[in-house]
Amino acid sequence: MDKTGLKKKIAGACIEIQQRTIENLQAELSDVKKTAEEISCPVDRVDGGYQAQLLAKAEMFGKQLQKARQILDILNRVPVDEKSEKVDFGAVVITGKQKMFVSVSMGKVDVDGVTYYAISPNVPVYNAMKGKKAGETFVFNGNRFGIVDVF
Repeated sequence: MDKTGLKKKIAGACIEIQQRTIENLQAELSDVKKTAEEISCPVDRVDGGYQAQLLAKAEMFGKQLQKARQILDILNRVPVDEKSEKVDFGAVVITGKQKMFVSVSMGKVDVDGVTYYAISPNVPVYNAMKGKKAGETFVFNGNRFGIVDVF
């Protein structure tokens, strides 16, 4: 598989993970709203504190869902068709110690049995390697990393 194909596959795996996260949050939010509606009937004499807890939970899931959708939007804007010559948004960075995909902070993403770390351009390790090219090194937390490839 060529490098552009691999980058697309890594981005696709991130998108799938994020879509599952959104689906799970939607299901949780739906369940909480349904429960809140069921106990809001005047026939039920349920403690108002429980209903307030449910509403707070629904608000929390709603905020998480909004954030998850924003992350998915960012993932959909990753320039996967462009080959990166240097470390920048959308680049896959291969070092002697790990493989990273500069996109959003998602942690480990496995593609074809290989672990990549989806990282945000807002994390300190990105700042240490930003703009570097294959063959260059950077220091992060006192450790020297050699960049083997960037695409």
